Amino acid sequence: MLLSKLVENIIDTSIPDFIVKGITNDSRRVKPGYIFVLLNDKNKKYINDAHHNGAKAIISSLKENIKNNIFISSPYDIYHKLASKYYAKQPKNIVGVTGTNGKTSVSNICRDLVESAGLPCARIGTLGLYPSIFKYNAFNTTPNASDLHRTLDILSNINIEHVAMEVSRHGVDSKRAHSVRFTVAAFTHLIPDHPDAYGTMDSHFRSKKKLFTDLLTSDGVLVLNADVPEYEKLCNAAKGRLVISYGRKAEDIILVSQKLNKKGQEIEYIVNGVLHTTLLPLYGVYQAHNALCAIAIMKAFGINNFKMGAIKQVPGRMQTIDNHLGIHIFVDYGVSPETLEQNLKSIRYHFCGIKNPGLETSLKNSEVKSRYSFSGKIILVLSQKGKVYTGKIPSMGKIANDLADHVIVCDGDPRTEDPAIMRKQILASVPHGIEIGNRKEAILYGVNLANPGDVVLIAGKGHEYSQFYGGRALNISDAEALKEILKSKLSSL
Repeated sequence: MLLSKLVENIIDTSIPDFIVKGITNDSRRVKPGYIFVLLNDKNKKYINDAHHNGAKAIISSLKENIKNNIFISSPYDIYHKLASKYYAKQPKNIVGVTGTNGKTSVSNICRDLVESAGLPCARIGTLGLYPSIFKYNAFNTTPNASDLHRTLDILSNINIEHVAMEVSRHGVDSKRAHSVRFTVAAFTHLIPDHPDAYGTMDSHFRSKKKLFTDLLTSDGVLVLNADVPEYEKLCNAAKGRLVISYGRKAEDIILVSQKLNKKGQEIEYIVNGVLHTTLLPLYGVYQAHNALCAIAIMKAFGINNFKMGAIKQVPGRMQTIDNHLGIHIFVDYGVSPETLEQNLKSIRYHFCGIKNPGLETSLKNSEVKSRYSFSGKIILVLSQKGKVYTGKIPSMGKIANDLADHVIVCDGDPRTEDPAIMRKQILASVPHGIEIGNRKEAILYGVNLANPGDVVLIAGKGHEYSQFYGGRALNISDAEALKEILKSKLSSL
């Protein structure tokens, strides 16, 4: 595509025309004939690298004398437009899933259900791209504009017409998700998240709401959780478009009952006046709502022949690790106090066989621990991420102390923070906690501490394969570390 054709009706330029070979905001990925988009002026040092790698044009907000520079006051405003024009094709059915938690689970469950109906489905989000048709950087929940639109273009070319995509707040604010033709927009729930970066809950919600007001197509469908405070506000954003509700208070996909057990949970729900019962291999009270959200998305897609039995566990989301020791091991990504609390409570509910635990909201955590005790103990391997998460550390320790029986504190992703200080902050609320900085050693200690019937929860990393200390990235996977430990124990028998 010629530059003049690409920028037509988007931006004016007087630089010589050329055939555009690609577009990116990463100077390392520039090739001859590419356009390099400088999104942040602070990174202008990378312009030389882009030129060296063959960039034929630079788009930036800099007014300096830069070779083949196309000035625009806000590159974010046009990057998605250029990317979507260059990579023009998109699958016909794209759902954007937003909310503080649940995006990854809902997207994965959607993929399972669509594929169970005999249709191919792609997933884009925290776990990366599925199917893995090319190398994909999953560093961000919502990819940058050129990566995203290139992905959608490729998916359309290989006849994948259903996509489940996670849409983060940052993905909306930085306009990464703009120009995507969302035919369905789904909302899970909203809790405080990254307060240092995102500000108030109102501002957080306003950003999430843009998926429904600004990005959803004019004939798109809203899939909304009827059990959250934001439900009515989002209904008002429908502006005549179809709303499909899910939850206990819903009119469309109605949760009737939920019974937790050691193998997952049994849920009863009503769709079109018909009562359905299904067993889910999913752990966590919240997963019932995530499953119903996915069912509502199927309805929005017009898919009716899906099979609930196709739902699988989501990597790193209360994922079970099989073992020969008679213990129950879970790996979970959650790093917020709310998620840790939900997971620890859910473990007690699952192993006590509680029905409708979501209705039990008045008990303090210490009361939950005493009321819902079982024959085993909960051993928690706990860590935290640095940077925007540091303000949450004290409450994490308090929750761990109230709901777990044994707590081992190790390093998660300290980033630029002092990991020893972070561990001490957690331990201040855990009088009998064990401090083991090395993550693999902490996991080994937790497994060795467990007896048959006990539960070991490894929290804070989930599916991730890297651990960040300052500028260093160490290769580590909780699931792989556990497999090594269990293999060693098996061979020693």
